[in-house]
Amino acid sequence: MKKELFDLLNSKDNFIFDFDGTLTNNEPLQYLVHVKNCKQYGFELSKEDFKKLIIHQQISVIHQNLCNLFNYNFDFEKLKKDLPAFYKEIVEQYEPKLNSYFLDILSEFPNKKLYVLSNESEEFLKYYLSKWNVLFKFTKLISSYTTSKFKILDNIKEYIGENSNTCVIFEDAQKYLTYAKNQGFTTVGVEHEFNKGDLVADYIIEEE
Repeated sequence: MKKELFDLLNSKDNFIFDFDGTLTNNEPLQYLVHVKNCKQYGFELSKEDFKKLIIHQQISVIHQNLCNLFNYNFDFEKLKKDLPAFYKEIVEQYEPKLNSYFLDILSEFPNKKLYVLSNESEEFLKYYLSKWNVLFKFTKLISSYTTSKFKILDNIKEYIGENSNTCVIFEDAQKYLTYAKNQGFTTVGVEHEFNKGDLVADYIIEEE
């Protein structure tokens, strides 16, 4: 681990991780999931539209964006069932792994409190963190699947009992990094194919 990152993390007590694109570089797999979903209706989803309309969005926003993009009334309940099912199918083929920087953090800072704050459902998070045998490392999983992540960041003390100035946010979405920084969090951006060169944060972890 680079000294700059070590010193930054060593000064804080609470580490809050996004899941998709942050704990694991699975955004390319998420793209395949949405391609598969759109293909069943005869639509083609480009990487550009995925980046602009799908990535880092809650399920309700994804649904609305797909309806608008293709001028088609996608069934919301079916979408909620299909996306996790397609993800499991694709994961079995590609087996995404935890990003190595996270394993370094576990080694360097065994006594820090770890949290997940993700747009994925709690069931989804538990399944994959258990699969990687790290679920027990986390103090709490916070799902923004049906609640705005911005609202959770606004009220982080209600969720973890700590103020924002004691926390480091690990994120791959610039909108959340910017918002978190304005709320007093220390920010670490995690780079991947779909955000390379776009991130501004206190520290950037380069694409693995």
